[in-house]
Amino acid sequence: MTKIFTRVIMAIIAFLLGSVLYAQTTITQWNFNSYPDGNTSTGSMTPSIGTGTVAAIGGSTASAFNSGASNGGSSDPETEDNSGLTVS
Repeated sequence: MTKIFTRVIMAIIAFLLGSVLYAQTTITQWNFNSYPDGNTSTGSMTPSIGTGTVAAIGGSTASAFNSGASNGGSSDPETEDNSGLTVS
């Protein structure tokens, strides 16, 4: 009986440690909104969470800001000023 109890306790400990070790952490997040101007064509390259820099690489260009909600492409809860960065 004590072997089963020990194995159950060890399984619970392993599960809890695994959950902590693989937890997701947001380092930097951009929403590209220039709130509160209400204009989706004026965005911001400043991170909304954390610090960092946005840069186009591999021959791509970050050209303009447009509506971030077009074609259902946004999970941003902001509805008044939901800007999205255009990359081509």
